[in-house]
Amino acid sequence: MSESGLDRVLVRNLETNVTTPLVDSGPVMDLALEGAGTNAHLGMFSSDNTRFAYIQVSGAGAANNLRVLDFRNPDQTPKGLFSDAGLSSPTWSPDGNRIAFVRTNTNGQFWAISTMNADGTGKVTDLLTNKEGQQFRGGVSWSKTNLLTFAQNTTGASDVYTMFSDGGGIKNLTSNPADDSTPVWSPDSRLIAFTSNRDGRQQIYVMNAAAVGCGASAKAR
Repeated sequence: MSESGLDRVLVRNLETNVTTPLVDSGPVMDLALEGAGTNAHLGMFSSDNTRFAYIQVSGAGAANNLRVLDFRNPDQTPKGLFSDAGLSSPTWSPDGNRIAFVRTNTNGQFWAISTMNADGTGKVTDLLTNKEGQQFRGGVSWSKTNLLTFAQNTTGASDVYTMFSDGGGIKNLTSNPADDSTPVWSPDSRLIAFTSNRDGRQQIYVMNAAAVGCGASAKAR
């Protein structure tokens, strides 16, 4: 939400229906550059709910910052891990040791799906870069079976793909003329939900994660 010019992430307790502020994401949350939306999330809880990784920005046109809030140290300032011109979609590895995210540079010509250690040590590793000019605007999601799913627009419209957590084994799952984007794993890693305008308007679809070229078998929800 935006309050007094400041964008904030809120959490809601579903048992008590109480909503409380979690982190400030910045005065202008521009996940993409030059006003182009990524259609991707800005934060995610770790699988054990002890940490929250999110994107924060200090102002319009400023670098995006990947930060982690550790609930085990409630008085601690969120730790900054990495900064770049455009960041989005932090997603945790199943063991909580790494974070994957999408990044782009100031001119929007370089895009990558990258990973780094969740404690900030080591270097950023680019698993996939846009050698063919594609963009990864739909974000990235990490399954408990160590597969990443993402959307890219190599053929013009965005399609859904999976790949291993080391960047290998890339598999195309959809091949619809419409934009298929923003894929997210189900908790059991059997299904992938994604958005598509294949029926003339944006809807949420679900497909079997093991399917290949399953544009016709995806079901709207």
